[in-house]
Amino acid sequence: MADRSVFWPAIRVASCNWEESGILAATMPTVFWLGFGIAAFVFLVGAISGARSRTATLASGALMGLYLGVMIGFPLLAIGLSTS
Repeated sequence: MADRSVFWPAIRVASCNWEESGILAATMPTVFWLGFGIAAFVFLVGAISGARSRTATLASGALMGLYLGVMIGFPLLAIGLSTS
C-alpha cells in the first residue's frame, strides 16, 4: 500500500510539532496593522457618535463606522495582505 502522507499531507503535518520543526506562520507586515488600527478607530468613533446621537442608533453608527473605516484603511490593508 502506498504511503498515505503523499496523498494527504495534512495528516502528516497535523502530527508535526511546530516548535521543533521551525515552521512558523509569517507575521503580518506593519502596514497591515496600521490599516487595521485606522479601521478600528473609525469604527469606534462611528459607534460612539451613533450612540450619542438623538436621531441615529448605536447600530447605525457602528455600521457607518465599519464601512468608512474599511474604506479608509483598505489601501493599507490590501498592501499588507499582498506583501505577507
